[in-house]
Amino acid sequence: MISALRCVCFLSLAAAALQSAQVFDLSSEVMQTSIYAGRPSVDEGVHEQSGRPARMIRWDGDNQGWTEMAFTMRGQRMEHIPLFRKLRVSVAVWLPEDGNANSIGLRLRDGDDEIYQHRLEIASGVAGWQTLQCEIDAAKPSTSRWGGMNGGNKVQDQPLNFYGLSIGFRDKTRGGQIGLGAVTVELLDADITFTLDTGDPLFWVMDGKQPQLFAVNPTVLPRQEKCHVLVTGPFGEEVLRQELALDLPADATVKALDLPMPERYGVYHIRWGTAPLAASNRPQAAYIHMAKAAGPTFTPNKTFVFGICDHLERYSPATKELIVLAAARCGIKVMRGSACWSHVQRTPDSWDFTEPDSQLELLDRHGIAFEPIYSGNTRWATAKDWQPVVEGRPGRGQRPDYDAWRNYIARFAERYRDRIPYVVVWNEPDLASFANFPPEDYVKLLKLAYEATKENAPNIQVKIAGFAGLDAPYPTRSAAPKYLETVLAQAQGYYDIFCIHMHGAAYNYFRRMPVMAEMRARYGDDKPWFSNETGITSIGRTSEVNQAETLVQKLLVAWAHGAAGYSWYNLYSKGRDPNDGEHNYGIITADFHPKSAYATYTMLTNYFADGEFVSKSGGNDYSLMLFKDRDGNWLLPYWSWGRAPYSLFIAGISGKAVMVDIFGNETPAALDQGTIVLTADARPAFLKISGQAAAPLPVGDIIQQDEDFVIFPGQTQSFSFALENKTTATIDYRYRFVPQAGLTVMPDQGQATLKAGGRVVMPVTFAAAADFSGRETVVEISAGDQWRLSLPRRLNHGVVLPAGEFPVEPQFVMEDKAQVQQLVPFEPSWQQLFWRGPEDLSAKAWLRSSDSAFVVKIIVQDDMHCQPFSGTNMFQGDNVQLGLQVPTQDTFWEIGLSHRDDGASEVFIWSAPKGFDAAAAAKQIHLETSRDDAAKTTTYIAELPFAVLGAETAAGQRRCRFNYLVNDCDDGKTREGYMQQFPGIGGEKSAKQFMHLTY
Repeated sequence: MISALRCVCFLSLAAAALQSAQVFDLSSEVMQTSIYAGRPSVDEGVHEQSGRPARMIRWDGDNQGWTEMAFTMRGQRMEHIPLFRKLRVSVAVWLPEDGNANSIGLRLRDGDDEIYQHRLEIASGVAGWQTLQCEIDAAKPSTSRWGGMNGGNKVQDQPLNFYGLSIGFRDKTRGGQIGLGAVTVELLDADITFTLDTGDPLFWVMDGKQPQLFAVNPTVLPRQEKCHVLVTGPFGEEVLRQELALDLPADATVKALDLPMPERYGVYHIRWGTAPLAASNRPQAAYIHMAKAAGPTFTPNKTFVFGICDHLERYSPATKELIVLAAARCGIKVMRGSACWSHVQRTPDSWDFTEPDSQLELLDRHGIAFEPIYSGNTRWATAKDWQPVVEGRPGRGQRPDYDAWRNYIARFAERYRDRIPYVVVWNEPDLASFANFPPEDYVKLLKLAYEATKENAPNIQVKIAGFAGLDAPYPTRSAAPKYLETVLAQAQGYYDIFCIHMHGAAYNYFRRMPVMAEMRARYGDDKPWFSNETGITSIGRTSEVNQAETLVQKLLVAWAHGAAGYSWYNLYSKGRDPNDGEHNYGIITADFHPKSAYATYTMLTNYFADGEFVSKSGGNDYSLMLFKDRDGNWLLPYWSWGRAPYSLFIAGISGKAVMVDIFGNETPAALDQGTIVLTADARPAFLKISGQAAAPLPVGDIIQQDEDFVIFPGQTQSFSFALENKTTATIDYRYRFVPQAGLTVMPDQGQATLKAGGRVVMPVTFAAAADFSGRETVVEISAGDQWRLSLPRRLNHGVVLPAGEFPVEPQFVMEDKAQVQQLVPFEPSWQQLFWRGPEDLSAKAWLRSSDSAFVVKIIVQDDMHCQPFSGTNMFQGDNVQLGLQVPTQDTFWEIGLSHRDDGASEVFIWSAPKGFDAAAAAKQIHLETSRDDAAKTTTYIAELPFAVLGAETAAGQRRCRFNYLVNDCDDGKTREGYMQQFPGIGGEKSAKQFMHLTY
């Protein structure tokens, strides 16, 4: 659909798409016709008719009344039609004297894959060349439409593409002939567009050239427009805001603006529109400035492989050149792509290696190794005995014939034996859309591929398929519930390298590392491993900068956990739809504009390539790593995994130190007697130390807390904290609390002498005034005369539950993408189940207490409520899970609240503390639920008696911890994901981060 911003951007290289007339020449030799199966027609090729070339289509009478066909361009992607309000389409046709065609059906495909057909009548009795025309109004799309994802959304989602034609017969009992010429698209009413020029096809600012913005009138009429332009810097800071008055002739391109020269490294985003703009508006163009490109280089990575995923066979030669150049510049050394079976062996007896040959030649020229995937089953080779395990799963899941599979791999490996370092055997077989057959069949394919590769190319390393995740608990979407484990149990000896994907948030990826290590060890897999396809899409609340941060975290986490390499998914964006997750994984756009993560990948390869990992610390709280780069410098990346920032202490610095951000901007570090305190928050950064041979000492957080400092206004709380000595010498610590106004700390100071490795625990009491609202206290710590630090400590405010009515405003709100845990794989066939914003799933919670119970009200915003499950399985459907930890109990209560499809309310308890009967307790919890389909909300009100839960009721003891989680299921079969207020219910079970309550 046309954006609310009226001005839109297209790549300046695709000039034809920006002019008032766009031509799809059906008589061109590069155009390929695909006539629908069963239709009574044949493409007789291009022949001259009346002095002009025409693609001749002939048909025989068969009573069907029409034929239909789709068009593609050999080796190229069909260019999209620019966004428009009105356009005119002309189709040139040649008609014989005794023609039998009465109409042409012009077919356009939209962004949702819906086909819209426009009928162009052919007058009777005419012959020779004719021009058929129709005008298309974007506000009034054709009612002749079909297809689309999940049946289509009945909205003409721009940009459109020319898709094909139908030809109607005047007399369906007899044959006929028609010649097809050019399809010409003219824009009658469309937004002004802009192009960016930096003098570089990938929009790098180099050699001091000023970036410029050009205004383009793509229509046949002159235009006068006012337009706002906003340029923002690497972290979203405003760099330029200007209003332009544009006077544009028809079909003209005019220089509009000199853009700011970059002052810092990173990506500069450009937005334009007829209304004033904000940084939250989606950018239409961008340019990049870096200290230097990270390539091309022509030697492989020595210690850790920096890779990327892309399928070059999908694109034109010119597009491929730019994709590979972009990869080389950001330091990519391996590109994971396709072995192109369907291109190479279109029939059992034909072999054409042109496509993989050309890809390999192109990658070789840029110093990038090719890593092909053995998959993409060519249709004729589907095994005759193959039967789908999961019904209704379209895609590439057919199992190939074993002999055809082995024969192809043997030929491929023999041809490229000395030119490629790796091959991958299949892609994500734990998803039925890729492998709709049992894991035992995959193991056989893997064994055959391994043997055929090693026989013909013993030096090629065989990678097991990159699995989507560690398990596949999707009975409707995977061919086995524990696909990976089954494969690991049977496949040892048939691969050289283990591979995993695990798209999504970095913290979830990090938490799966020990689970993966344990699983591999259990099955005797001690091989090297690659994170072979993993990323995150930059839509919803994941901004481009968030995507860049995720790249840093996931790549370094993989390296720190022993990975031999990492391949981001993907490089070149697959499309332009701002709401399609699959279109937004790329780190350059479909118009080759850089995204923030592209600059970040360039930074990572510039600083870390050929370095070595030394150590890591921080656990689940923060990450602090130590690397040594190829020049002997020390690199210390760090960030916080949680809500609270951490003060990380680094000692033993004798050289020069600089702080480095995710784009490579360096600032001097503030050293104090060879030490520094780093503030670790959610955004990664790193410290670079040069000029010293000895490793610095990454001490980390020297204050260890048993739990968060939680403040209840008007109350007194006691805590304990520990000081640790992680150095090799004795330290005489002195500390002093410096609280904010309204907070008293007792004792407010102390001292301790600790030997190397020593630790001392110290009690402390906080008393808060009734109106206290501070968020931190400072601890001043000194180590004799060696150093002195001021460390801020976050204060978390507990919630005091009202004893009467629910408060007006909810105490807890879930609407942020960071609270979403997606469980379905990040793969195109699952997109309808991806979280798309608060209207898809969000929640608000109110809590109060009565004389005898907690009372909880939760209103869930859910576009579709579906709960066919009951009892222990209710979490598979739409429902709420509560977590309640009473301080004196060994574990937390995990309680399910459900509004079933039959309208009934149900309570189920999965986990109760020792000594409690979960089933009996569930019967004593009163629950009322309701669904408002118009508002798309589900309301849960639960009364949880203190006596049932064993909650304290004595004065001064009335405290607990609380959390809640909302599950999402739209199809009645698949738990697509959940949102939780704080970690600890979904995934790892722990009340550590639950909210503190007093009642």
